[in-house]
Amino acid sequence: MKKLDHKAIGLFFLQYLFKTGVFAIVFCAVIFFIITANFSTASGVSADLISSSYAMPLTVSLIVFFLYIGALYTWALLFYNSYSYEMTADSFKQEFGVISKEFISIPYDNIQDVEVIQDIFLRLLGLGRMDIKTAGEGEEEEAAAVLVAVAINDAKTLKDELMKKVDEHR
Repeated sequence: MKKLDHKAIGLFFLQYLFKTGVFAIVFCAVIFFIITANFSTASGVSADLISSSYAMPLTVSLIVFFLYIGALYTWALLFYNSYSYEMTADSFKQEFGVISKEFISIPYDNIQDVEVIQDIFLRLLGLGRMDIKTAGEGEEEEAAAVLVAVAINDAKTLKDELMKKVDEHR
């Protein structure tokens, strides 16, 4: 089975970061203020002594934040490693998922259209997203299968090969 372009790891990481970034900032801020309140109360230091009373809570908050970033990157790497696809004699197959694995098999005679899409970010990276649409899919609905980060030349070649298989099975 083929893998996505290795740049997909960065895309997955940024996707997870944008989805959970606010949570991470709020979480670290809450940790910072809880530790600051406990540290100031326990040590008898007044809240006016900013420089000395914030050093330990800030350090802990930064450590938690960087652990969180590391966990997101690890998750992106795991997801990338679980993502694969192939063209068999009678269908296009895709599988992905870390905790729950999803297997997609689309017979060639069900494929109606294959689109290669490049937004500005993907274009800068030389990547494309490939949407494989089947009968019954509306314009606004999701594609039956999506390859999120394929090198643009590979995406165009794969689209041509896929459409050739579709024509052969009709």
